Order: sequence, then C-alpha cells, then structure tokens
Amino acid sequence: MNFQNFNDFEQATLVDLFDYAKESTNSVTFFDSGIEDQSVTYGELYNISSKIAAYFQSRNIGAGETIAYFGGTNLATIYLIQAALMAGAIPVLLPLPLRVSYVEEFVTELKRRLVQINPKITIVDDEVDGYISKSDFITPFITSNELIKISKEKNLKYFKPNIDPDSTVLLQFTSGTTGEPKGVPFNTSQIVSHIKSLIEATKANPATDTILSWVPLYHNMGFVGMTLMPLVLGCKLAITRPQHFILEPLCWAKNIERFKATVSVGPDFAYGHLARALENRAKEDSSTFDLSTLRIALTGTNKVDPDIMKHFISVAKLHGFNEDAICCAYGVTECTLAVTFPELGVGLDIDRVDRSVMQAKYIAEPPSSVTDELWIEEFVVLGRPLNGIKVRICHEVTGEILGERHVGEIQISGTSVATEYFHNEVLTSRRYVEGWLKTGDLGYIFDSKLVVICKISDKITLRSQWFAPEELENLVALHPAVRPGNVVALQVPDSNSEPKVVIIAETKQFENFGLVTEDIEIMLRKAFGIDNVTISFIPAGTLPKTTSGKFQRNLTRGLYLTGKLPRLY
Repeated sequence: MNFQNFNDFEQATLVDLFDYAKESTNSVTFFDSGIEDQSVTYGELYNISSKIAAYFQSRNIGAGETIAYFGGTNLATIYLIQAALMAGAIPVLLPLPLRVSYVEEFVTELKRRLVQINPKITIVDDEVDGYISKSDFITPFITSNELIKISKEKNLKYFKPNIDPDSTVLLQFTSGTTGEPKGVPFNTSQIVSHIKSLIEATKANPATDTILSWVPLYHNMGFVGMTLMPLVLGCKLAITRPQHFILEPLCWAKNIERFKATVSVGPDFAYGHLARALENRAKEDSSTFDLSTLRIALTGTNKVDPDIMKHFISVAKLHGFNEDAICCAYGVTECTLAVTFPELGVGLDIDRVDRSVMQAKYIAEPPSSVTDELWIEEFVVLGRPLNGIKVRICHEVTGEILGERHVGEIQISGTSVATEYFHNEVLTSRRYVEGWLKTGDLGYIFDSKLVVICKISDKITLRSQWFAPEELENLVALHPAVRPGNVVALQVPDSNSEPKVVIIAETKQFENFGLVTEDIEIMLRKAFGIDNVTISFIPAGTLPKTTSGKFQRNLTRGLYLTGKLPRLY
C-alpha cells in the first residue's frame, strides 16, 4: 500500500502499517539505569515480531482471540505487542501494582480481569515471573523469553491475515478511579482513524522526530500514543520503565538531552516531580540539562493542575525549555486515547472564571473588574476536538444540551469512540445515549475549546456550595506536613445526616498532628467556608492509586469508612 497520499492511511490495517514501517531506517531503543542501551531497527523489529506472530498462528491464536501480557516495559514487550497485532489477535497488557501495600487487592483485580478477557495464552515477562503465583493465571502460561526463543527456533512462516475492519483488535481498560476498571474494545477502523488524527494534531514526522517515553505501556497513553503511533510511522523511539522515572525523576531530563527528544509525555504530577528534582539538583550542581529540543511536552488525562504546570515551566526554562512546547489535552479510554488536543505552539492556556458565579449558576463566567481575587479560579484549557471527534456539554440530570460556558457533563462521539463496554450491556446502555458517550466528567466549552473541572462522582456538595476535590486538595498540599500530590478530599455521610468533608493526607511527620490539623481546618475555613471537616493522616506510600497513578477515590472512601486505612491520626 502506498502512503504517499495520507488519505490512504485510513484504509489500511495495522498489519499494513507495520509492513510499511519496516522500511524505516530509524530504531527503537530501550534504556534503563545500569545497563547498556538495547536497540533494534524497524526491519529487525518486524522480523522478530513476525516469527512470534507465526508461532501464535501455529497455535490457532488469531482473530478474536486475546493474548494477555503481564510484565514491564522492555523490547520484548514491543515485540509481543506487534506480534499479537500482526497475527490478528487482541493484545491485553495487564497492569503492574503501583504500591506494594495493596498487592492483595491488585491480585484480586488481576484474577477478575483474566476471567473477563479469557486469554488464549498468557505471557509473563521474566522480570516479574514469580511476582504472583502461577496458579493465579487461568490459561496456558509462558515467559516472554521462552516465547521469543521458541519462535526463533521453530522458524515458522508468517502469513498476513485478512483483517475485518470491524473486528476487535485492541482491548483497553479504564483506569478504575471511580470503580472497577472496565474493558473497552476497539476495531481496526477506530484505531487507525485515531492514530491518523494524532499524527495530524502532533505533526509527527519520522524524519525529524524522536519520541521518548517512560509511561506504562498498559496505559492508553503509553500503548497508543507512545507505542502504536511511532511504530506505524517508523519514528525514532526511546522507551524506559516507569520505575526508572519514579526512582530517578532526573532520568527524564537526562535522556531528553541524550536522545535529543522532540516529543515526550507525562501526567501533570510527573512534571511536578521533575520540577522538584531539578530544583533540588540545582542546590548542589549549577550545570543544566538541554531541554530545548522538545517541541511537544504533552500532558493529558482529565483535569490538569495549572499550578503544577506553571511551576514546571518556571524551572524548566532554566534548562532551555521552550514554554510554548507545553501541550495539555483531554483523553478518555473510551476514545482510544485523546478527545481534544491544543494547537501546537500555544503553550499553557489558562481560563480564569468567577467561582461565585459558577457555584450559583453553573456558568463559567470570566471575572469582572470587581471580582474578589479569592473567588477567581484558574483552569487549564485542553484544546479543541481531534478530527473525527465531537464534544458537547449536557445537563447532569436532564441531559439537555447546554450552551457555551455552561457547566455540565462532557459527552463525546466520533470515529474513534468505542461503541460498547466489553461484555457489559448494562453499563453500555447506561453510558451511551443515541451514539454519545457520557464521560462522567464535568466541564464546559468556550470558543470550541474544552475545560474539565472534575469527575461528577467526585464533586463535593455542601449546603448551597459545590467544589471540585482538587480545589481542596491543592490547598491542603501547601501545608509543609503534607506530601505534595498525595492528599485526597472526599465527601462522606455524617451521623447527623449532613455530609462532611474528609481530607486524607500522606505525611512523613509523626508528631504535632493536632496543630497541623488546626492549621488545615483554618485554611479550609478561610478559603472555602468549610467547617465540617475531618483530617486524617496516613503513612507515605499508602494512599490507594490506580496503576496509572490516579487516586482511587471510591476505594479510599470505602477503606476510610470501614476503618481499614493505616491512620496515624
């Protein structure tokens, strides 16, 4: 297939695109601390993946069959992803636990997910073999190294399968912030259409771009944005394990400089971690990194914290970073990856609104000249819908379509939006309305650009006021006793039937909790008029989070109400 005409791209299958990319002279490189870089050209990647795909075909694992993979990020993972797709099968990357304090809950969820997807074979990376019992896997089990070795030895002939554009080729799971992760199936047409839209939005170019990623491959940003898109284009790609960044945040800056990366991505809190690491380093070392090559520093999920991104920009500019490279997007699993994307070169786009008007009228009205500064709230603007995607705002209860700057539920539809949840008709009928997906996110639109406020289920309502939990969390995080990025605000029922606010914060401090509690209560009272609040402190590293680092608010609420959180105070 000739892709000189970009419109031909959308008529292709992923198998066609891999076949095209193998001609690229660029490489995929895995890097990590303490080891030498491991690189393969796209031609080598295709040859190795085709041998593994041929092995799958010899086992009658093809169209409609799921292949589960439990492991970390390395070249073997890339081989297996491409091989599964080349065989026409459905790769499902299982998440790794983010925090060891909740391994039991993680294993329970893993078993539930395996039953749901019913894989034809489960592949376990050698690095995590033995992490959980082999009896937890309900299907035939093989390690990735064994699979690659057997595939090379057998040297079976790969044949290109006929791919039905409407057949499922990818199964992703929601993050699980509001409950159990839900499976979302995508067909070839949806995936290829979305990748095309991403290429158009990012202006990705295999001749000039180097993409660098540490985000988990089991997350849709890592899988679709940082793996599939560069793999079908043949871009230079440098990847590492998420643990590399978690343990050594400066590795992100070091390797942007080393690989001269032009595109990289991370959640907003990761930019905060990097900013703090750069500041701490500067206290002892005045040398700088070269971040000037980045043309896209992408962050995208639901709500993006403006203060975190401002802080990162102020620190990164000392290292040559161009603040116009910041790209803040909105994405949901049900839309493959991204829903909206900003215009390149705009940088951090902020919308300021009068919170008193928004509270009273559900309208995001810009502040007037007499608006008290305390009532002005800033939101990050997340760009306009990608090609093929439509976005609208609807009333939370009635479903009425709302106008510009009216606050309501974000609904989406389009060519790359999934049409159902995997084996879940009840949820499908509840979340889809006449072809539109109800995202469960609260937001508004102005000038065709989207702003996200919070998840509707997380909204805190007290008497006549309502708050996004992040408003409270960001304020509490300013206290020096609280670990930044590790505080959750929840609404729970109180004994007198009136709801109250619970603040759960991680801390490394083990004394003076009474004084710290009083400080935080005063902060919340002054800023928001909240007086019915309970402050609870827990040890560092114990706040429940999803495998992509988001707060698991429902789980946290349940643990709090049942007394199962490891409370210090």
